[in-house]
Amino acid sequence: MELIYTRCLGESSILLPYFALRPKLELLKSISTGAATKFLTLAILKDVGLEVPPQSVQHKIAAILSAYDDLIENNTRRIQILEEMARAIYREWFVNFRFPGHEDVKMVDSELGPIPEGWEVRTISDFGQIHTGKTPSKKIAEYFGGTIPFIKPPDMHGRMFCIETGDTLSEQGALSQENKTLPPDSLCVSCIGTPGLVVITHSRCQTNQQINSIVLNNIEDREYLYFALVSLKPTIERYAATGATMPNLSKGKFESLRLLYPGAENVSLFHNLLAPMFGQISNLQLRCINLRQARDFLLPKLISGEINVENLSIATMEEC
Repeated sequence: MELIYTRCLGESSILLPYFALRPKLELLKSISTGAATKFLTLAILKDVGLEVPPQSVQHKIAAILSAYDDLIENNTRRIQILEEMARAIYREWFVNFRFPGHEDVKMVDSELGPIPEGWEVRTISDFGQIHTGKTPSKKIAEYFGGTIPFIKPPDMHGRMFCIETGDTLSEQGALSQENKTLPPDSLCVSCIGTPGLVVITHSRCQTNQQINSIVLNNIEDREYLYFALVSLKPTIERYAATGATMPNLSKGKFESLRLLYPGAENVSLFHNLLAPMFGQISNLQLRCINLRQARDFLLPKLISGEINVENLSIATMEEC
């Protein structure tokens, strides 16, 4: 069950039922009806009591919470711009072959078609060690709920770095399969179910069995290989489509996938140019997570009146 928050609703006081309902999610789940699919009827919702402050206070609370959302939205927009800039440089250098000094390099034939002289065709396994994830035994509850991210394909959508995950492992859980632990700056690729999703690890973590990961031999390959793997999504989907019950690309097929290697000098130049952008994206993603956590921490305290804003001078907008 999920509450959808749409900010531009006219009166800012309309936001408060949304914020007041969020702490009652567990109650709503418990009173929902339906055997296979749970749902809430209008009659049930009408009986849910909400304690809301006076309208003037509602406007102030809405303004505070909306300020957090504005910061999250601005950071998200900055992430999108940085990703678009980095992707454009990748296409210019390594797809259109207009890399620095390309005028003096002739094209030669390769198994992947014409490429600049000095470039190579490599396999994914040439870039580092390939690890296939695994889920610790779910029979042991102590293995879960710690601080170590446990990456699954749903955690990989719409982000470059995987910082926050739905499930986490305890130290005990991670140690139960220590050889599955990935260091920061590893590249994870989903190969089962929803193939072709790519993320970079932000900290020590593990993944489930639907993901193959590359622990890089050379950190300077990170930016180039990230975009090269993203561009391989159609190929990964095509190979994975041979799975009997669901798309499934085996570790052997994954590590043998071929891609261009534009030479150590070009990769190093690309790394030096894009590493600061990737660093900014990582920091902005982390800021968004921290802002959401701070907003959600404040939410029940503002609604309950534990934090009293009645006497604070806060500018409000009654309409978007």
